[in-house]
Amino acid sequence: MGNYKVEITEILSRVVNQKANSYEEAKCLVEEKYDSEKFVLEYNDYIETSYKPFPPPNIAKDFKITIEFNKDIQEVTLSQNSNTKKYNCKTIEDLQIAINSYVNSDIELDKIKDNMKEKER
Repeated sequence: MGNYKVEITEILSRVVNQKANSYEEAKCLVEEKYDSEKFVLEYNDYIETSYKPFPPPNIAKDFKITIEFNKDIQEVTLSQNSNTKKYNCKTIEDLQIAINSYVNSDIELDKIKDNMKEKER
């Protein structure tokens, strides 16, 4: 039996309204308010928790992913060699989710090595 490192990540999120002349200006104003703690994210802003090995496993070998987006049907196709998957894609967040899902399930990773395990002393 050994000790393993597990990284815990919590995501908090809040949407705020900010009057401004542009999105860039609004973003700067919100960042200033956040930095000066006028916005403090709390437990009720909770979105999700994830767990993963630490350090994360390395990519096992070279790969090339092809990304094709069809705006008419709002679909992105990700392919690597003969492995092709299609995802609904309306927003940039949908694209990020599709890419993360594809990478997490279809990119070959090194097996978790003993160096991720700290032997009990």
